[in-house]
Amino acid sequence: MTYPGEAILVDDDPLEHVLLKHAFESHPIFEDVHFFSTPMEAREFLKSDEGASVRYVITDLNMPVQNGFEFLESIRAELGDAFGNMTCAVISNAIDYVHRASGYDNHLADMVLPKPSSFDEIPSIMSSIAEKSLSLSA
Repeated sequence: MTYPGEAILVDDDPLEHVLLKHAFESHPIFEDVHFFSTPMEAREFLKSDEGASVRYVITDLNMPVQNGFEFLESIRAELGDAFGNMTCAVISNAIDYVHRASGYDNHLADMVLPKPSSFDEIPSIMSSIAEKSLSLSA
């Protein structure tokens, strides 16, 4: 079972970090949360000894240089079997059927979720990640 564990959040918008920081750090599913503004920073962290304990990857879909699915694809290639032990969620304000299908068809994301626009929406996102994590480890 992977619940609880360390997490990373990758989002190029610093306001999202502010919105999500308290919620992620106060939820029991996450022992520690690391925030990154670029997929490249997050990838380097995941390849380090410190990153080896990460069990949850939450990434924004729409980012410059590399989108969330491209980021997940790159860490799957670099981390190999360790990627399979992670619960991966893609969040975005602009999710459509094509995005959902792309993430699932390529076995990159365990879930594709709408990005929370207020603090009130965060508990349901946390619950979705926790439930998915439990179902994957069963």
